[in-house]
Amino acid sequence: RRRLGSGFGSAEQNKKVELAAIKAAKKHYTGDGWNVESREAEKIGFDLLCRKGKLERHVEVKGTAGVGAGFILTRGEYQKAVSDEKYELCLVESALSNPKRRIFIGGEMFAAFEFVELAYKAAPMAGKGHEGK
Repeated sequence: RRRLGSGFGSAEQNKKVELAAIKAAKKHYTGDGWNVESREAEKIGFDLLCRKGKLERHVEVKGTAGVGAGFILTRGEYQKAVSDEKYELCLVESALSNPKRRIFIGGEMFAAFEFVELAYKAAPMAGKGHEGK
């Protein structure tokens, strides 16, 4: 079995990794001269809006606690990656100890990773009532 590298720790650990990854990404982009605005709370398919002059990037940040570049993307994040020409992935490995950033611009992410269905949502069929017994 392949290790995904992210998303299967405790909720508390995952939150620590996420916050450390966001911090490392912000430091990277601001250090490179980008104006960085957090968009995490808006749930729009990316975390950071980065601007430098006329350039604009929509950066999704993913973090892992160790080395291993697996991560989980939500459906909205995946759709944004497919449709947004300004999309960029910032993967932060070892986010809690010795952060290492890997940047994937546009379609580079699809060339570097295999995307596997992780879960399905079951919803009632249209026109089918719920007959509890």
